Amino acid sequence: MAKDKITERTKSRILAIGKNIAYYRELQKLAQEDLARKAGISTTTLSRIESSETYTVHGLPSYIQIADILKISMDTMMDWSNAEKVYEGGEAHEEG
Repeated sequence: MAKDKITERTKSRILAIGKNIAYYRELQKLAQEDLARKAGISTTTLSRIESSETYTVHGLPSYIQIADILKISMDTMMDWSNAEKVYEGGEAHEEG
């Protein structure tokens, strides 16, 4: 898929993944700098992932490392169904 052909649906899912990462990072009281260091990525990269500032695909190993550090499954990280609810003050996700 060409970079300029990303659909709005795909963009919203990428945004949700970033929100999930930010949510679980904050839930564990980790600063961006701490998670980035533990994951072996730059703070700038983590910030871009969490904010979906760009819609580029970051390396899968980075996502796996982040999930391991946050003690969440990849399924939980990739769950875009509840991301809006979490950031609108709704109920928090629960790792099952």
